[in-house]
Amino acid sequence: MDEQRRFDESVDDAEAASVGRARAAAGGGIELTVEELAETLGRPQPPVSSTPGASGP
Repeated sequence: MDEQRRFDESVDDAEAASVGRARAAAGGGIELTVEELAETLGRPQPPVSSTPGASGP
């Protein structure tokens, strides 16, 4: 299971980098919020934290 999770995370990293490069090439900024990245990649939105300023695991 750990191996699959690491693979999935590496795919996510590669897709995020691709989105950033495409935005930069189009003259846009490469900074994306987590929500913008999830929407761009067609992924579900991350859960909203109930604690302000808390980050996920």
